Amino acid sequence: AEELSVGPGAPGIGHSPDQLMDLYGWLSNALPTAHPYQQIRAMPAGESIPELWLLGSSAVSAQYAAELGWRYCFAHFINQDGGERFLQFYRDNFEPSPIVPEPEGAVGVSATVAETDEEAEHLSWSRWAWRLKSRLGLAQGGIPSPEEAKAYKYSEPELDFIAYSRHQSGYGSPGHVADRLTAVAER
Repeated sequence: AEELSVGPGAPGIGHSPDQLMDLYGWLSNALPTAHPYQQIRAMPAGESIPELWLLGSSAVSAQYAAELGWRYCFAHFINQDGGERFLQFYRDNFEPSPIVPEPEGAVGVSATVAETDEEAEHLSWSRWAWRLKSRLGLAQGGIPSPEEAKAYKYSEPELDFIAYSRHQSGYGSPGHVADRLTAVAER
C-alpha cells in the first residue's frame, strides 16, 4: 500500500476517531452503559442502522474510513486534488468491519449544467469566485452572482486559481458534463 503522510491531522479533527466511534455505537445501540449518549434514542427507530459513509477530502479521512471499515466518499467538490490517490489508499488499507465487508467508494462532485457550454461557464463564475474567497477567508458575504464574480478585479495569483478551478470543474452542456463525470468515475 502507498504511504500517505497524514500527520497530526487538520486543526479541530483530533477527536474525530472518537466521535466516529460514538456515532457508530449510538446508531448500533452498542454504547457502554455509562456513556453520556447511551440513553438518547432516534425516533422513529428503524430495524437497521443507516449505511455509514465518511465524506472526506484528505488522506486523514481516507485513513479513518479504511481503519474503521466504513464506506468512503471523496469530496471532489471541496478538493479536486488527490482523490484517485486517497481512494486507492482507502481500498488498499481497508479493514473489513461488521457493517462493511469490502471497501465501497464514491466521489462527490459539483457540476454546473446549462443548455450551452457558454451559459454553464457564465454560471460557474459564482462557484469559482466563492471558492477563491473561501480560500482567502473572505466568504462571509455569500456566493456572488456571476456578474459580480466576473466584475471583480483579480490579482495574477487569483486569476491563476480561477484558471485552475476552471480546469478542475465540471461545467457545460448536459453531454459535456456527462462525459466529464464519466471520466472522473472511471479514474
